[in-house]
Amino acid sequence: MNIHTKVNHKAKIKKIQLTFSFDLTNNFDMDDEVFLVHNIIEEMNLKFLDSAYSNKGRKPVIESKAMLKILVFAYINRKYSARDVEDACKYDLRFRWLLDNGNPPDHVTINRFRNKIYSFMDEILHQLVNLLV
Repeated sequence: MNIHTKVNHKAKIKKIQLTFSFDLTNNFDMDDEVFLVHNIIEEMNLKFLDSAYSNKGRKPVIESKAMLKILVFAYINRKYSARDVEDACKYDLRFRWLLDNGNPPDHVTINRFRNKIYSFMDEILHQLVNLLV
């Protein structure tokens, strides 16, 4: 009789916490799209996005401006599924920089944000085009 048990391989790993304090921007080219996305979104008037969130309940884990930066940068890099965006936020330093090295959103949070801003897409695209022209 062959009995398989689930083994937790992570339990055997010695836990070492390394902390690095360095500027992530040193790892990017000066003409990287991440700077363009960051600067353009920072210039946009996005006060209307706050109305997508209820005043009741808890505060969003990631602010709406950072989430918009993540989505725009993901679309530029051909990442359209929420799970691909989630993975990029975990493993790509440019996404980590946009998050200010905060916790990455999960795919449910990403999809929820997309649904909340859907009604504002015309205004967002209008401002993006005006800033790029």
